[in-house]
Amino acid sequence: MYRALVLTAAVLLTASQAFAQGGSVEKAEVFPRLRLGGSAGLGYGTMGMTGAASARAGIQIKSSWAVSYQFSAVKTEDKLWGTKSDVWDSHALLVEFTVPETLITMGGGPSVVSGHIFKSSCGVSGCSTAPPSNYTGVGLDFRAALTFGAKRPNWRGGFTVELAVHSSIHDTVAVLGVGADLF
Repeated sequence: MYRALVLTAAVLLTASQAFAQGGSVEKAEVFPRLRLGGSAGLGYGTMGMTGAASARAGIQIKSSWAVSYQFSAVKTEDKLWGTKSDVWDSHALLVEFTVPETLITMGGGPSVVSGHIFKSSCGVSGCSTAPPSNYTGVGLDFRAALTFGAKRPNWRGGFTVELAVHSSIHDTVAVLGVGADLF
């Protein structure tokens, strides 16, 4: 019995020394784990000035790969002529890649888009607004983000600056936004 205890202690001591680096034990990353994020920003699209907000929830599969669901709400308005605006939302499935040893993330994927286009026309007799034109279709979402914050083994995240592209069947917008990510 004594030999078994000594042998077990020796194996555990040897294993713990193998993991120790510089006097500390390095933690192994745990996968899969939750990935959360959100952002909002301003940009420009095919119909004019744009404002957009997004929320993401997903699973970090490996250190560099994740799969997320992203909901985005987008509002575009033609400020120059004031004759057309578009309000739509997208439900996207993103595959995201984080560049190793950094907090730079890129992702993209297909989306289902639904929205309303509002048109108005102004003439000599005044302005009139037509009933909204509703649509539903497929789209594409893309994002590239740089996160400023912590990069620990099981917790990465912080303040994010991103470039997002949201595309619908009637409008494509590019948005520069700020937000937060936890992965």
